[in-house]
Amino acid sequence: MGITGKLTALQAAFAALIAFGTLVPVWMSEQRYLADLETDRQNAEVERFARVCSASPKADAATPLAYLQTMVLVAPPGSISYAAFLGADGKFLLHTDFLGGDRTLAGKPALGEGARRAIESPSGLRQPAGKPGDPELVSSPVFYSGAKRVGTALIAYDSTWLDASAKRLRSDSIRRAAMVALPGLAAGLLAALALGRALTEPIRRLAAGAREVGRGKLDTRIESASRDELGDLAREFNGMAAKLAELDEMKDSFFAQITHDLRNPLSATLAYISLMESGAQGPVTDAQRKSLRIMEDGSLYLNELIGNILDLSKLEAGRLDLKPARVDLKESVSAVLDLQRARALEYGVALESRVADGAILRSDADGLKRVLMNLATNALKFTPKGGTVTVSHSVENGFDRVEVSDTGIGIPAEKIGQLFKKFSQIDETRNVVRDARGTGLGLVICKQLVEAHGGSIGVRSVYKQGTTFFFLLPRGEV
Repeated sequence: MGITGKLTALQAAFAALIAFGTLVPVWMSEQRYLADLETDRQNAEVERFARVCSASPKADAATPLAYLQTMVLVAPPGSISYAAFLGADGKFLLHTDFLGGDRTLAGKPALGEGARRAIESPSGLRQPAGKPGDPELVSSPVFYSGAKRVGTALIAYDSTWLDASAKRLRSDSIRRAAMVALPGLAAGLLAALALGRALTEPIRRLAAGAREVGRGKLDTRIESASRDELGDLAREFNGMAAKLAELDEMKDSFFAQITHDLRNPLSATLAYISLMESGAQGPVTDAQRKSLRIMEDGSLYLNELIGNILDLSKLEAGRLDLKPARVDLKESVSAVLDLQRARALEYGVALESRVADGAILRSDADGLKRVLMNLATNALKFTPKGGTVTVSHSVENGFDRVEVSDTGIGIPAEKIGQLFKKFSQIDETRNVVRDARGTGLGLVICKQLVEAHGGSIGVRSVYKQGTTFFFLLPRGEV
């Protein structure tokens, strides 16, 4: 998970924690308040009923009966199981059965467990209607006239309805809490996302800049006007990149100067070696001739290294003059393979061209040959006797694709990233097939030449099975 995701998750967790920590106590307080409110409503209801009944404590009193009928009608359906008023002797003076014309209980003693406890209590109770666990609750205030007990009012509330009502209240509370919490949580998430992006955008720019510098683009700079730590980091990065560019320029200047100074005496050395080998300055023994060949090989290697360094310096500085034109790829490949034919014969390696007639590229002719020569030379170095080096061409997605494949020893997967670095050589493949010196600059020059044409270069390889180098050049108008 990236920094943006982590910050968003962290901020969301904080927002959820705050919402939970705030809303849960509020919700619990609201639950207690609503429960107390319902209890108070019930108590007030039974108190009013008791007052009305105690004012006219007679079984045939019209006022209490009318009040009872009104109370039952306005009560939520199913909330009241029954209501009754007992005289001081514990006998029914009023009951909800009377409303339907059934006066069986009139004047009879209340035998229920809850009624018995209410009659025996000197004050009001809120209790199960029967045995503990019964599904009804009885509220029973007791009324006195002076020191004389007038009677006891009973209202049995259906606990099933009470539970359903409490459940509805909880659902309503949760819904209200969600209506408050969800927008806040969403706002917290949006704020977290915005904060994460604000913090990570400079980091992404720094990472992108670091990648560009790693690719050698030392003129890369990071724009940052902020005055915080990330802004300081961006400015430090720009200072570092500028210093690296300065050092790289000094290094290129040094290489250019030193190689230029080395080329003149080296050219003179090669000329005198050639003159001595020809015998123009006197007879040359076999031992001397062998020494001269060793000197010549070393001098030619140094001359190649110097030439590669000069060419690479020109390419990196953009001073190499490339002249893109129509180039017959088959002719270029044939010319390169012809130059490699003698070496391939010596190594016992077959050379093949699978380039069709009429394959025309838009490229600098000398630059193209340089790339092909370097890739073919590399392939021959690492292909054992009996192997094959093949050059092929195809067209894909508006690019000319040229491949140089071999059946050589391949490259370890973890070392492929080193191939296009200056002076880099792979220890696992160096001098394994045959002794073959290299400057470590050939592939770097190939990459610079291909990219100077607006193309790209890459490699596929399976260790101990073979390697394919390929480059793509934009087709354009040819």
